[in-house]
Formats: sequence, structure tokens, C-alpha cells
Amino acid sequence: EEPTWVAGVVQEFSAVTQLEPSEARRILEMHGFELDPAIDAYFSGDGSSMGAGEGAARRAREESRGAAAAEEDQDPRRAMAEHLPGGRYDAPGSGGAPSHAGSTGAASGAGVVATGQPGSLLASALRSIVGLFSSGESQVPAEAAAGRFEAFFSRRYQVESPFVPQSFREAAALARNQGKFLLVYLHSPLHQDSDEFCRRTLASNAFRHFAQQRLVAWAGSLEFPEPFQLMQSFQPAAFPFVALVMCKPGNQNEALPFRVEGKLSAEDLVHQLTLFMASAQEELSRVVAEQRRREESSHLRQEQDMEFQRALEADRERAQSQSQEQGEEEAKEEGAKAQADLDAAIELSKKLTKEANLKRKRDKLQAEPPVGPDTTKLRFQFPNGSKIDRRFLANQTTQDVFDFVDVYMGENELSIESYSLATNYPRRLLEDKTQTLEQAVRRWPLQ
Repeated sequence: EEPTWVAGVVQEFSAVTQLEPSEARRILEMHGFELDPAIDAYFSGDGSSMGAGEGAARRAREESRGAAAAEEDQDPRRAMAEHLPGGRYDAPGSGGAPSHAGSTGAASGAGVVATGQPGSLLASALRSIVGLFSSGESQVPAEAAAGRFEAFFSRRYQVESPFVPQSFREAAALARNQGKFLLVYLHSPLHQDSDEFCRRTLASNAFRHFAQQRLVAWAGSLEFPEPFQLMQSFQPAAFPFVALVMCKPGNQNEALPFRVEGKLSAEDLVHQLTLFMASAQEELSRVVAEQRRREESSHLRQEQDMEFQRALEADRERAQSQSQEQGEEEAKEEGAKAQADLDAAIELSKKLTKEANLKRKRDKLQAEPPVGPDTTKLRFQFPNGSKIDRRFLANQTTQDVFDFVDVYMGENELSIESYSLATNYPRRLLEDKTQTLEQAVRRWPLQ
């Protein structure tokens, strides 16, 4: 899938060259979608960058205009200006007044200014360019725009760029955190001195070493919204334009009285920067101290907040633990109480059942019969050593004997849950409770 920024580059190239988007895309593909090399190749008359129809049209224009007109037509700055509302460009040496910035820089007081005319026409032209690419997918994010210029600078001048590939806001934060001045370079792609200033001054070893050691340097091309908005804030009188910014705490950025508006050699630029930075070092130190104080205060508040949160969490955990323990204790007590109530209910049920059974057996039990041929006397001996005699009829069942024993033990509170009945001799267990005594013992009468 094609990156979204490609459509923006195609639209930009098409607007500058007045080519159809398909033809613009074909030429850009030949230059790896790098805008500046493609524009340079197109306006330099590189036949490989033009289709057959475009080349024939160009040759016809050159023949009608003559050699002088053809030479002017090759200048990319003229072509770009002609395609903008109210655009105008006077080539160097043509006798016309320069429509852009002056070309000579000079020191003035604590700052650096340059002779030359204001770049109002250039600003108008750039405003038109930015207006062409300020909506939809063609709008490039600030950090991407800075990164593209940084990559363009390194590729075009074959040096390591001294500029950070970040947005202006991010570069300001970096300068603030490092306690350094922020150098801002606004690159005008329409200005005739921009390329020479970049090549001889900004790409020099002297400036790059100085910037990497002493500054945070940021640059942006005015064809993108963020640098263009900065240009409106700085209101430069001419280009190339360089300024210093002091990044204060609270995201407050103050433009300092140091400006380069025109060409300046690398040695002069480094010298003037050194002088100004020495004069403003005390203020920078104060700003750095204030920044550190704010950071320490913020760090202290964060630590206090974290300690407060930890204390709250500890209190919450302690309260939760106490509540849990209390809940467990209450649940344990409730469980014990419920178990006790259940045991009591079971005991009561057993007691009531036992009393009901005793009553039923007592009501069912026949009175002790008198001595006779159909009766027998049984002697019962209990574990506690007590003995009792009782007469039964021969036709009474073994169950009647068990009922008598149960009633006797219940009335005398003898706690015996399980027992058995047996004869002494011959020893025989009375297990079948449906048998009569005569059938159970097989020897009658029992004595």
C-alpha cells in the first residue's frame, strides 16, 4: 500500500510544474519521490524527466521566446513564482529589484541583521504554497516535515545534518531539558541564496561542530505549515533567516534579539553566536535554574503523591484485611451457632423420637401375666450390674421382650443405644423379633 505522504508530494510537484498528476508521478518515481531533485531535474530540461508531449511543448516555447527567454524559463524559482498568485521573480543581474531577501549579512548590536529588502513577496508566495497543501492527506505532520528537511540536507550536502529531526515543539522541549539555546533556521525553497547559505555556512564543519556542542538546532522548510507559522511569528525581513530562542519553563519560548537575515559566512555566524550566547548566558543560567527548580518541585510533588497513594493503598488493604478477618470471625461464629442450633435440634428430635417410641412401646406392652403353664420368667442383666425379672406369655414375640427392655431403660435413664438379648444355656441370640418366645428358645417353659 502506497504511503499517504506520496499523494502530497505528487500534488505539490504537479502544482509547481503544472503537469498532470500521472505525469508528475512518473517523474517523481524516477527520483525516488524526492521533491527537490525532481523539480531541479524538470526545470533544468533533463529530457529523462519529461514525456514526449511535454518536451515538444517546451522546445516550442524555447524557439518562440529565444535564447534569453529559454534561459529564464530554466530557472526553477521563476517557474515556481509564476505558478503562484501575484508571483514575480527577477533573475540576478537582470536589472530588476530583488523580490526576495538581500544577500549580505552584517552584525548589529547584540544581534545579526542583514541589508536587503523585506521578503513580503516571498512570504506571499510561500503563503500560497502552504495553502495548496494544508488539507487532507497531503498535510505532512510537523515531525515528518522536519525529518524530511533533515534528510534532504544530509543527502544534498553530503554531511551529517546538525538539525534535530523533530517538530519545533519537541526541539524546544529538548533544548529546555538540556539547558541550551534553540537555533531556528527557516529554509526558503524559493530564495536564490538558500542553497549557497546551506552549503557554505550551515553544512560547514565549523558551524556543525559548534551547533552540536553548544546548541539544539532546528530547521524547517517554509513549504510546510509549522515553519511557515514560525515565519509569521518571527516576521523576517529577508532570507536566509536564522534566530535564537530561549526555551523557558512552562512551554514558554522567547525569541532573543539575535537574527541572521541574509547570507553570512560560517566563521562570522559562529563568532556572532558565541558573542551573543556569552552575553545571554546569565539569563540562560537563570532559566535553567528555574527549570530545575520546577522539575524538582514537580518531582517532589510526584513523590508526595505516590507516598500518599501508597499510604491510601496500605490503609485500604489494612481496612480490607480487618474487614475480611472480622467477616471471617463473624462467619465462624455464625457457623458455630448454626451448628449448635442444628445439633440441639437433632438432639431434640432424637429425644422426642425416643420419647414417642417409648410411649408407643409402653402403650403396646401387655401387663405382666401371672404364673402359669403358658408363662415363663426371664431375667435381664444390664451392663451396670442391675438385674430385673419379668414374666412373659409363650405366645408373646421376641419384639415384646425388646420393647420391655427399651421401656425399662428409658424409665430408668440407662443410656444404652445398642444391645442384644441371648439365653445363658444353651447360648442363643434372640435375633428374629417376629418369633414367639416358644419358637425362639425351643425349650419350654424357660425357668
